[in-house]
Amino acid sequence: MTQSTSTTLGSGGCHPAAMPARALGRWSVLGLVLNSVIGAGIFGLPSLVARSLGGAAPWAFLLSFCLVCPIVAVFAWLAAGLRESGGQYVYVRNVLGGTWATVVGWFLVLVRLTSAAAVANLFIVYLGELFPGAAAGWARVLVLGLVLVSLGAANVRGIRSGVSVSNALTLVKVAALAGFVLVGVSCSRERASAPLPAELGASNWFEALLALTFAYGGFDNALIPAGETKEPQRATPFALYLGMALVSVLYLTVHLVSMWSVPDLAHTERPLAAAARVFAGAGGGVAIACAALASTFGWLAAAFVAVPRLIAAMASGGALPRLLAGSHARFQTPLAGTLFWTGAVLLLALSNGFVWNAQLSAGARLVTYLSAALLVFHDRQRQRSWAILLAGGLALALCAVLLSQLQHAQIWVLAGICALAVGYRWLARALRSRPSRLAA
Repeated sequence: MTQSTSTTLGSGGCHPAAMPARALGRWSVLGLVLNSVIGAGIFGLPSLVARSLGGAAPWAFLLSFCLVCPIVAVFAWLAAGLRESGGQYVYVRNVLGGTWATVVGWFLVLVRLTSAAAVANLFIVYLGELFPGAAAGWARVLVLGLVLVSLGAANVRGIRSGVSVSNALTLVKVAALAGFVLVGVSCSRERASAPLPAELGASNWFEALLALTFAYGGFDNALIPAGETKEPQRATPFALYLGMALVSVLYLTVHLVSMWSVPDLAHTERPLAAAARVFAGAGGGVAIACAALASTFGWLAAAFVAVPRLIAAMASGGALPRLLAGSHARFQTPLAGTLFWTGAVLLLALSNGFVWNAQLSAGARLVTYLSAALLVFHDRQRQRSWAILLAGGLALALCAVLLSQLQHAQIWVLAGICALAVGYRWLARALRSRPSRLAA
C-alpha cells in the first residue's frame, strides 16, 4: 500500500516541541486568500491595463481568470496534501529535495519582501492624501515603524490576533470596493468604452497579462499556515476556489466602473479615486482613499500571518539560518521569523531600494507557480486524476510563455537569485559536514 500523504508530507525538517493549535477555519482561510490577493494593486490596476489595451481591457480580466484557474487548481491539489505549516516550500522540500526547496523558498521570500515593502510605501502615499505631513521626513519613518512593528507584535502573540486583524480589514476592504461598484453602476450614466490603442498586438496583451499576474498573486499564502488550519485538505481548496472567483468578479466590475467614469483612464494616477469623484463628489474620493488605507494595511496584516511561518519552515529545513526557526516559548509562534520579516520589510520600505516593482515580482511568482506545477508530475505517492494532470500541464505552459516576455535584465536577476540560493544550499551543507570530517 502507498504511504499515506499525511506521513509523507508531515515528515522532514525540524518541528517545534509543541504543535501550534489549529485555529483557522475555512472562512478564516478565505479571508486570508482575499486579503493576500486584494492589496493595493487594484487601486492602480485599471490605469495600468487600460494603458496597454484601452477599451479591450475587460477582456484581459476575463482571459486572466481563465489562465489563472489551472494554477489555482494546482495549489488546491497541493493544499490537500499538506499537514504542516510552510506551504509550497515544505511540499517541494519533501518531494524534490532540499536544493529545489531552497531555490523555491528564496523566490517565495523575494516575492513577499518586495511586495510588502511596496504596499507599505503605498500605505504612506494614500495616508498622505489625508495627512500630507505623514508622507515625508521623520513622520514617514515613524508611521512605517509603528504600522509594521504593531503588526509584528500582534502576530507574535498568536495567529488568532493576526487573523482577527486580517479578517476585520478584509470585510472593510471588500465592502468598500463592493460599494464603489454598486454606487458607480447606479450613478454612471454614460457607459462608453475607451478607444483601442493605435497598435494593438501580442506585446500589449502580454504586458497586461503580466500586470494581472501580479494583481492575482498571493493566493498561495493560504497554504503556508496549513499546520494551524482545521482540515486543511478541505478548508484550503474551498478558500482558494471561492476566493479567486470573488476576486475575479470584483476586479472586472471595478475596472468597468472606472472605465465608464473616467474617459482618459490610462493617464490617471489614482483611477478609483478619480472615478469616485465623478459619480460621488469629493467625499467619494476621500472614501476611496480610506478604503486604500484599509486595503494596504489589511494586505500587510495577511502577510504578517503567512510569511514568518514560511521563514520558520525554511530555516528548519536548512534553506535559511536555523536561528530563524526559533519560536516564542509561550505562544509557540515564529518569533525569530516575525522579527526578521518585520525588520527586512521596514528596511526595504524606508530605503525604497527596488526598481523592477510589479514585473519583477510577477516574474518571481511565475517561477514559484512553475515549480508548483512540476510537483503534480513528480509526487508519485498521491493519486492524480487526468484533470489535475491537465491543469499542471496548462500551468507549466502558461508560466513558461509569460516568463519569456520579461525583459532580459529581469531574467538575469531571477537567474542570479537562483544561483545564489543554490550556492547558499551547497555552502550550508559543506559547513555542516565539516565537523564530521575533522572528527574522522
